[in-house]
Amino acid sequence: MGKYGYKESWIMCTPGHSECSLSVVIGKEAVVGDLMYNRFFGFMRNYASYNNDLDKVFLQWDVLTKMGIMNFHPGHGTVIEANKIKDYLQNLK
Repeated sequence: MGKYGYKESWIMCTPGHSECSLSVVIGKEAVVGDLMYNRFFGFMRNYASYNNDLDKVFLQWDVLTKMGIMNFHPGHGTVIEANKIKDYLQNLK
């Protein structure tokens, strides 16, 4: 992606929603597809109703936030700020 002007970018494996899930990282932003979900159905949750391995989903969220990603672009819904994911993970403990 560097030859297209995206110097700090890469594609990484982020299994959890499915074993072959990928995320695209561009600087401090990540396009995460169905690894995250931002919809309201009477309660807030940031993961899809189907996941191959929910523990892996949360592990990938932790990895991405520790990489310094500031905003996540899910496959469904609006952008999710990193602090919301960090808070969500903290509340799981």
